[in-house]
Amino acid sequence: LSAASSPKIVLLGKACDAGQDIERQLGWWMASSYYNIGGSGRVIPANVTTIYGGVRARCRELGCDAKLYGGNSTEEALAFVEAAAPSVVLLCGGANTTEFRDRDTLSVDDEAFLTEVAKGVQGLPVVSLTMSPGVILMPWIDDVDAALNIFTAGTYTGDALADALFGRSNPSA
Repeated sequence: LSAASSPKIVLLGKACDAGQDIERQLGWWMASSYYNIGGSGRVIPANVTTIYGGVRARCRELGCDAKLYGGNSTEEALAFVEAAAPSVVLLCGGANTTEFRDRDTLSVDDEAFLTEVAKGVQGLPVVSLTMSPGVILMPWIDDVDAALNIFTAGTYTGDALADALFGRSNPSA
């Protein structure tokens, strides 16, 4: 993304600003989050940069504006997009896991929301940002212009995604 060509960015989805529930993870050794897996070898980052936090920080530096809809109602998200009149839409999703157990599904949390919103946004570039512990399904992929997935990246998850989005780093290099 270029801050000049994308001065107004809208982020949609609960995963965009998902917090880190440290107490829950300390209370059960197999608990996990979008930022770390559960299990015996886990490291629980105390302060994580969310996707929204990373994008908002880059926008402060570059002169763009980032707005968040942190729910999972398709109707509300599409109304938010219409009211905000952005130049680009970022959809956020995530999944988590723990050791000693297979995931029940390869879907991300709020998959239906991501799929419906990707289909519903018209005339704007849409970028899918996902955080996952491994392979995921992306039934919305044909309805987005770009997709970026990051594996459980810990403390700097949002910074890493923002750096890739704004061209500070090349995730394939």
